[in-house]
Amino acid sequence: MENNWIDLKRARKLDEETAENRKTKQKTCLIFLLAAAVGAGFHFLGMGAAAVVGFVAAGLLLVLMLIQNTGKPKNYLRMVYEDGVATPAIVTKTDPLTVYALGNLNYSGENRIYGLRWFELKELPGHQAAVGERIPCASMFEESKERPQFRRFRIHPYCWATDQNTVLEEKIREIDEKEWELLNFAYEKYGDLEHLEILELRPDGTPICRRYDNSEKYRLVATEEMKAAHPKKAYPAPP
Repeated sequence: MENNWIDLKRARKLDEETAENRKTKQKTCLIFLLAAAVGAGFHFLGMGAAAVVGFVAAGLLLVLMLIQNTGKPKNYLRMVYEDGVATPAIVTKTDPLTVYALGNLNYSGENRIYGLRWFELKELPGHQAAVGERIPCASMFEESKERPQFRRFRIHPYCWATDQNTVLEEKIREIDEKEWELLNFAYEKYGDLEHLEILELRPDGTPICRRYDNSEKYRLVATEEMKAAHPKKAYPAPP
């Protein structure tokens, strides 16, 4: 499928992940600007024109940074929707709007490991957002520093970048049906995750560990079946 379906204007408006990053940068810069202005006011009384010039220059630099950072996401968004990994997600709650997603964390290609996690979203235009509805997403992954796999991922529903239903339907078909089935199975059985928590599991649905996306520390998952089969054994650590 060609990528001429990507509407960057729409994506800049609707993509919640980059919108939050942009707001954070703007708030940070405005705080620094306010501090610079207040500092200039105080120092103007005792340090003269040189101090004022220095503070004004710092303020102007921060303004330029603010303008630059506000415009940067455009190229990033194109990369997200062109190169992001097609990832399955399903609506699990409507108030607040919540989806569970399944990302492939093992980029080595051997002994595939998936990560199950949930995201709270504001809107999914182009979808009914009904419980159980399939939501195809482009995902970006962050590498782990401790283990040979990805640590976490963020989803960008394709509906944030296009209003073409045919594209959304094609993206749903692009994702392996086995992954959709695994996602449904994993949610039904382990859909009690906390905010930012990731459940790692194997393609057959066997859980490995639970951890938070901002931490390399994990705790092993021991199912009732595993406990019954090996009541006195320590469960193996994730690869």
